[in-house]
Amino acid sequence: MNIKLITAFLLILLLSGCAETGGVKYYWGDYSDTLYSLKKDPTPETELRHIEELQDIIEVSTEKGFKVPPGVQAELGYRYAQKGEMEQTRGLFNSELTTYPESKFFIERLQGILEE
Repeated sequence: MNIKLITAFLLILLLSGCAETGGVKYYWGDYSDTLYSLKKDPTPETELRHIEELQDIIEVSTEKGFKVPPGVQAELGYRYAQKGEMEQTRGLFNSELTTYPESKFFIERLQGILEE
């Protein structure tokens, strides 16, 4: 075989491996900013802002047909549990399990900690 033909074939093969495959898309909104603010200055205001951002991420993801990013529903559920809103917590934990069945062990551990 011609060396140029082999080189061209390998180059095409390499470049096709780098092409975007249209995989799962996530909407993260301002998650990192609100979490950073909460960690840097943990006040009721920064906590509320982060909770609102988590809710927004879920809403926008649903509207755009994206998968809710991993852990977002679980984190929001945990934050509701800290406020004693256990019905909302259970619903969000169940949503996380439905979206990410592989999170079962993590969610069960969270539920066990919260029930203690």
